[in-house]
Amino acid sequence: MKAYGATHVGRVRAVNQDAYYLPEAGESFAVVADGMGGHKAGEVASAMAVSEFTRWLRCAPVPSEETVNYAVHEANRIIHRTAQRETDKSNMGTTLVAVWVDDEQVIECNVGDSRAYLLRDGSLSQISRDHSLVGELLEEGKITKQEA
Repeated sequence: MKAYGATHVGRVRAVNQDAYYLPEAGESFAVVADGMGGHKAGEVASAMAVSEFTRWLRCAPVPSEETVNYAVHEANRIIHRTAQRETDKSNMGTTLVAVWVDDEQVIECNVGDSRAYLLRDGSLSQISRDHSLVGELLEEGKITKQEA
């Protein structure tokens, strides 16, 4: 697996709410989180999600869907608990997309509308589903790709 990262604040926000993790030696997973725009502390939520998710994957001996699901739930639990305790972070949230690769499988997960893509033979294809209203309308055939 080759993983690269770059981030940009974008045209609307004053604060960059992106966080990501690229594999270190011996690791085979990458994680990207994007704080939910318009919500307080999105940059905090995305950093927490990446940190917590990465912590759990590092503990696992081999890639598994169970570990990925657990890591997502634990990251969510930590973010939710912090948002409840600290009023300046109430309603904070983030998207998350991750991929974990070994010789036999690829495990991809996403929450929200951050996307995972596969680049193969010069062609890029989206492998994740958007968890958003627009994504649902597109899947249901109620809008076209151009309208989305």
